[in-house]
Amino acid sequence: MYPVSDEQKARKFERIIPYLACPNCYAQFEFDKQQLFQKPFSCTECGSSYEYTGQHFNFLTEELKRKFKIVDTSSVSANDYDEIVLHIITQYQDGLILDCGAGKRHTDYPNVINFEIVPYPSTDILGVGEKLPFKDNTFDAVFFSCRLRTCERSI
Repeated sequence: MYPVSDEQKARKFERIIPYLACPNCYAQFEFDKQQLFQKPFSCTECGSSYEYTGQHFNFLTEELKRKFKIVDTSSVSANDYDEIVLHIITQYQDGLILDCGAGKRHTDYPNVINFEIVPYPSTDILGVGEKLPFKDNTFDAVFFSCRLRTCERSI
């Protein structure tokens, strides 16, 4: 249930950090944990800058907001997972699952990365689905519930 403890959030971030990549050039970040938690952190390939807020990683730059017409909203999207999705979460409990367009979640799963354009308390990573900040082949499953667009590459 949310809010989750700082320790729970840190464990989830420990799992995803090795798979983070620059959404601008897709270069993998090469840093130790101390560098990562500096505000902001940058891609060594293209120089793009991002931040870690303590609650989530923010890859949703002003440039991406403009390009994909993302506007700030006070609307809240919150839905529970159905039994099919819960089965997949259980099936891949040792793997990683991306919930792209997660909305505001009321339950935390340590193997599910909540990816959103809105910084809900349950959001792990801010960004847009068209420019995912992950290395290829990171996830065992992907839930995609946000608006329809095409992604530039496979996840």
